[in-house]
Amino acid sequence: MAETTTAPRPPANFRAGPGPASRFFGDVLLPGGAKAVLWLWVGFNVLLLLWVLVTSLKTDSEVFDFLSAPSRLAWENFTRAWADSGFGRAFANTVVYAVATAATSVLFAAPAAYGIARSGRKAGGWLLVFFSLGMTIPHQIVLVPYVVMNAQLDTLMVDWVTGWWDQRIFVVAVSVAWQIPFSVFVLEGYFRSLPSELEEAATIDGASRWTTFREVMLPLAGPAVRTVFVLNLITAWNETLLVLVLINDPAKSTLGPTLLNTFGSLQNQSSWGVLFAGVAVVTLPILAVFVWTAGRILEGVTAGVDK
Repeated sequence: MAETTTAPRPPANFRAGPGPASRFFGDVLLPGGAKAVLWLWVGFNVLLLLWVLVTSLKTDSEVFDFLSAPSRLAWENFTRAWADSGFGRAFANTVVYAVATAATSVLFAAPAAYGIARSGRKAGGWLLVFFSLGMTIPHQIVLVPYVVMNAQLDTLMVDWVTGWWDQRIFVVAVSVAWQIPFSVFVLEGYFRSLPSELEEAATIDGASRWTTFREVMLPLAGPAVRTVFVLNLITAWNETLLVLVLINDPAKSTLGPTLLNTFGSLQNQSSWGVLFAGVAVVTLPILAVFVWTAGRILEGVTAGVDK
């Protein structure tokens, strides 16, 4: 009788994996290609920033000579942008608006995130989904209701309640409402990673739930809180659409709408140096904040991984 042979069976714990070609394309080419694309993107943005800075120091007659250095440093472009075009006033308004929005959003989001993290798994999951849905709604969908609410609230406060009203209060309130879902989403994950034994020890010592949150859990969540604050600050600094639509007084406007108005008024006067100086005023402060806090942002994003 002819002998029959069977193919050897792989071990029970054997799992098929990618072959040499797959490992080559997955581990070498794709990461290398991704790094190359990222570095090209970084280089493009750095060159663009340098071009804006150099152009902001050129005279109007030299602006369109892209490859030449300025014959002299036209610092008067920044003086005109800061004083004559209203960037100084807009800068102060933006600082107040961005800090107030970021701080208020963290103030409301931190207790909410802690409460969700310490709720039951089912209830906390549904609450987190409810908050996260707020990140899926774009501003443009609700602009018309915002305009109507802003006008009606202005009339109500001026005619019936206080006798005055500042539309910036409504803009801050709307911006805080938009930032709370993201803030809760980030902070909830960090609070959930903190050990519950700390709360049990605080309870044994007689601390209330609020005292435990304020004096034990919130300090431990400091890296995440700082990260959320900085990210919200950057978002509020760059906000243009809400301010442009909801604030009618140019004296109360922020940097984004002021830059748009400057572009509309100066392009017919060929004051391109002033316009580029305005772009630098809008960009450089928040870029400096991001560079200064980049390490803290990374710390806040990764701090809860090993807990």
